[in-house]
Amino acid sequence: MTFDELDEQQTKAALYVLELADIEPTRENARLYLAWDVLSFTEDAQGRYCWYMDDEGNEACIKVDSLEIIETSEYE
Repeated sequence: MTFDELDEQQTKAALYVLELADIEPTRENARLYLAWDVLSFTEDAQGRYCWYMDDEGNEACIKVDSLEIIETSEYE
């Protein structure tokens, strides 16, 4: 998925996840981190999620529709 394919709520989620990861939440940063596969989106029966996961083990996750922060340790 590219930045241009994101809907409005996914864009909000991407910017918020970058903020949680202590990265300046700009559209350009969202575009870059999506291209680098550090920022990604997943979906399951519970909803849509936006993830930030870098090579150093830092991660953040939120529900796209509610922007609720998800505790990532639940998935380890």
